[in-house]
Amino acid sequence: MFRMPAVKKGLPSQQPSDVGNSITDGPAPSAYVPATPENVKSVTFVWSRACPIYTIEGSSVWHKGRGELPYRPVIGDLAMRPSTGKYFFSYRINTDNSRVGFCTGCVYANDEELREVEFGKAIAPDAEMSTSLDSELARPSFLQTIGAVPTPPGKRWEAYMDLQASKVFVKGVETHHFWRLLVPICGGVVSFVVDTDAGAVQMFMNGKYVGMMLDAQSGLKGQTVYPCVGISGYDMANRNIGQGYMGVFVEPAHPFDCLY
Repeated sequence: MFRMPAVKKGLPSQQPSDVGNSITDGPAPSAYVPATPENVKSVTFVWSRACPIYTIEGSSVWHKGRGELPYRPVIGDLAMRPSTGKYFFSYRINTDNSRVGFCTGCVYANDEELREVEFGKAIAPDAEMSTSLDSELARPSFLQTIGAVPTPPGKRWEAYMDLQASKVFVKGVETHHFWRLLVPICGGVVSFVVDTDAGAVQMFMNGKYVGMMLDAQSGLKGQTVYPCVGISGYDMANRNIGQGYMGVFVEPAHPFDCLY
């Protein structure tokens, strides 16, 4: 009975016990470890910056519609700094005609950008060709991590998923497609686990795992990022929704309860 494990010792993928050890102990797959209530920080936030096409009331934001200023960014006040663990949060969005994701603080830094630029279009892909995703900022010091010393402004970086197309874009370039994800026209509850150590993001829709929205090659690692959403308010002819009812509503902090 003790010879079988010895023979298969070189094939850890065939042994549940060895698989468990490789997942928890191996450094490379750390971003893919399933989240639990114990290994994530459950947080909430309020919306803090947007152009006048949005109406912000704390954790709720509405797009005024009328077909004007589609996909303009609205940014939350949750600063997820490098190497500060895993963050879990959720928000309900009542339309699929939207983009959900993240940006650094130096993107959409002024009122003009908030009004004139769509979320996901602030960084021209050709302008970034000469900059490698691996040339990230140095890791912050301990004092910067705990907020005792200001962190220098990060690089211009943004990433989002288009809920209608189920496609992920990083700095304006499509990276992958969730072929099996179909978001209803009424939207749903979007949840994220943001791993600031690995620089990766797991995404959930209505409490079920969608996949890795962002991996370690996305350029997130080393950045301080904020939640960001863009809504396209083409709701003029929809009598059920009407104008000004498309919005995003952040849920209170609650223990991780999504399914894989």
